[in-house]
Amino acid sequence: MSSEQSTEMEEFQMQTKQWRMPDLPSRCTWSLGTPPSKSPHGQDKLKDSPEILPNVLYKIGNTPLIRINNIAREYGLKCELLAKCEFFSASGSIKDRIALRMIEDAEKQGILKPGDVIIEPSSGNTGISLGLVAAVKGYHCIIVMPEKMSLEKVDVLKALGVEVVRTPNAANLNSPDSHIGMAWELQSKIPNSHVFDQYQNAGNPLAHYDIMAEEILEQCGGQVDVLVAGAGTGGTLTGIARKFKEKCPGCQIVGVDPKGSTMAEPEGLNLADKTFYEMEGIGHTFIPTVLDRKVIDKWVKTNDEESFAMARMLIKKEGLLCGGSSGSAVCAAVRVAKELKEGQRCVVILPDSVRNYMSKFLSDHWMEEKGFLTAECNQESVILGLVTLGNVMSSVKEDKLQLTDPVSKIIYQQYKKVNLNDSLGKISQTLALNHFVLIIHEQIHYNGSGECGKKEIVHGVVTFNDLITFITAKEKNNDPNRKKTNHRF
Repeated sequence: MSSEQSTEMEEFQMQTKQWRMPDLPSRCTWSLGTPPSKSPHGQDKLKDSPEILPNVLYKIGNTPLIRINNIAREYGLKCELLAKCEFFSASGSIKDRIALRMIEDAEKQGILKPGDVIIEPSSGNTGISLGLVAAVKGYHCIIVMPEKMSLEKVDVLKALGVEVVRTPNAANLNSPDSHIGMAWELQSKIPNSHVFDQYQNAGNPLAHYDIMAEEILEQCGGQVDVLVAGAGTGGTLTGIARKFKEKCPGCQIVGVDPKGSTMAEPEGLNLADKTFYEMEGIGHTFIPTVLDRKVIDKWVKTNDEESFAMARMLIKKEGLLCGGSSGSAVCAAVRVAKELKEGQRCVVILPDSVRNYMSKFLSDHWMEEKGFLTAECNQESVILGLVTLGNVMSSVKEDKLQLTDPVSKIIYQQYKKVNLNDSLGKISQTLALNHFVLIIHEQIHYNGSGECGKKEIVHGVVTFNDLITFITAKEKNNDPNRKKTNHRF
């Protein structure tokens, strides 16, 4: 770094002297065996839901635990695989829990007052959750997020009345241009504003320790053999793991980290050729303050391709309208669950909904553009040739063919293909040099290992006569001089 850059950084840090890096050492005093009465934090309890909810904030938490059937069977799992579906929460993500906890803690402590401004660096979901709570409670909210996050997230934030600030994807963590640095700079300039800082805020893991972990234990009757969750800030993993170490100590806690991120242990797991990944919401190149890696028993690394493929499988085969990081979690869960026996139980956290990713992994075009959807050749999808009735009948008539002969003797192996979406003009040009064309349509194909590709489906065959007949019929229908006849049905 040049002396000029050093001076610029020092000036920036002077302006934002309250800027707290998200990877500071944790000051948390939690330890296994310490009674809740010794905790310096307030404690939330599970609540019964009223018949009529006073407002949408009462729809945060208490999400369903749903059995994964088809995918578990496809992968030959003997254990029970259950999904904690956080997309049933008010804004569609697990971050509702921490947004409500952080804001209400600040209100109780007298830090957040009416008319104050909430600022947060976020990959999108925490921002949406804070925006939703702020909308209900009447606070102005500013969310700072990297450019790679989906446009759907931006649109939802704006609909909630949130002010959105975008930052470069490539900005270093300690750069003034990073989403974290920019949030703290805004806080230093806007009066009565607060950065709740999900990377360090105790309310993040506490929301999962006090409520979410208790929900899972209650839903499972206290029996969970493996718990699998992705690591974003690490609050979910830390909160659930600490509670499980106290109440369900035999449960193995598995953290999921995308390739390119460096949150997993041991460090050798993090070695990768590239550091960029398309997955949103999980993974970092630093260790957030709220992540307690000591309570994580095992880490599993996943890649974008398998994760997005699994997310699409969850939608198609289980009807679970979840996001991409849910695919990462289930990829890891399937690997770990293969080691479990009948009667055992694996719970996996599905953190958000597909709503924020309509233009990303749900889109075939985006998947193809990113190289996650490739053409697949197998016995089912290979087109060997074409047989026409006219050719069969003429060959039989001339004694060149017997009806008992194999079809390979009469097959046309040279043919032209056009896509179902191609224009009639293109078909006409192709038929000028060929007797017929094959109309094909490409569909997404999944195999048992969770990978996806594209398979050609034959939609039909078109001849030159077919084209002429279609055009002639259309011209007759459009002829204004054609005598119209009234029909009765």
